[in-house]
Amino acid sequence: MQNFAEHITLLMGVCTFIGGLIALYGAAVRKQYASERDFNHLKRNYESLSGNIASIDRMIDDRLDKNDMQLVEIKVLILALVALSEGSASNILERKTD
Repeated sequence: MQNFAEHITLLMGVCTFIGGLIALYGAAVRKQYASERDFNHLKRNYESLSGNIASIDRMIDDRLDKNDMQLVEIKVLILALVALSEGSASNILERKTD
């Protein structure tokens, strides 16, 4: 019985060491999982931002195309008015409609 009592501290130390290793392994696995989760979260945010920027870019392109068409229409109307007034811009301002 005395031999067992002398070795109980060694047995408790070994059990504590093994428990520490298990806890360390569990913490490492948890940390790896958290890192992967954070990375995937950042990746999804990046993809979302990229999609939003592309959408805004398309919207701006559409608006600029519409503005270009309106400018072309205005230019055509001005040229038509100049042609109707016999080429003088001052005649356009003085011209009266019936």
